[in-house]
Amino acid sequence: MTLVKYACDYCRVRRVKCDGKKPCSRCIEHNFDCTYQQPLKKRGPKPIGTRSLKYIPKAKMFIDNKSCTAAAEISMKVPKKVIDQCLRLYHDNLYVIWPLLSYDDLHKLLDEEYNDHYVYWFLVALSAATLSDLQSELESEGGFSFTGKQLAVLCMSSRQQFDDLSGRDIFRIMTYYCLLRCFSQSSDVRNSYRLCREAIGLVIVAGLHREKAYESLSFREQQLLRKVYYLLLLTERYYSVYVHCVTSLDTTIAPPQPDRNGPSTFFG
Repeated sequence: MTLVKYACDYCRVRRVKCDGKKPCSRCIEHNFDCTYQQPLKKRGPKPIGTRSLKYIPKAKMFIDNKSCTAAAEISMKVPKKVIDQCLRLYHDNLYVIWPLLSYDDLHKLLDEEYNDHYVYWFLVALSAATLSDLQSELESEGGFSFTGKQLAVLCMSSRQQFDDLSGRDIFRIMTYYCLLRCFSQSSDVRNSYRLCREAIGLVIVAGLHREKAYESLSFREQQLLRKVYYLLLLTERYYSVYVHCVTSLDTTIAPPQPDRNGPSTFFG
């Protein structure tokens, strides 16, 4: 079977197979004049136009700049001074609303475990939630302003690069809780609910939905974990009404005891 490179005008218009003869069999059958006047169309991609060539360097520059910005955000570490200011704001304004750790405990973590990924992410997430709740921002010595959303993005970007499943569960759970508070303040229900489910998933994996898991812990450890558990329980109940979801946590876990003498110190 021979391949026909060029069909006659009639066969091309009708989009039927042509035998390429002059005249072809179809034109003879239908008594048409068999002509080959239409020019051949070039196959393959069209050549790049002059206008497109002008935009290629600009597009490349934009992509490179965007990649550099993203890399800078991921590698950037929030200064200790900024975090410490946020911790004070949290202690003075928000601890009574969603109590996690006292300022003394938080400051000790900042001083001693700032370079631990999981502690650092928790402190940044707590700072993000604090600024979002108070609807404020802080300015560093270099003149760079930090908002709650910016701190949350820095925290999540850094976690995507380094996070693993062997981390310290309590700090991971508290990080998720703080991030969900931050996103809920900006009415980002989708992200805040997703973070809530991830935190609850970690609670269940760690067995904190069973009272037996608390028996071997010290009183202070129990207090912290019970606080986190009930904060997540209340948050989940809110979402169960707001987005009509099924709840996973219940009140079979004993609640934390109230801080009668002010915020208790967790780390001794």
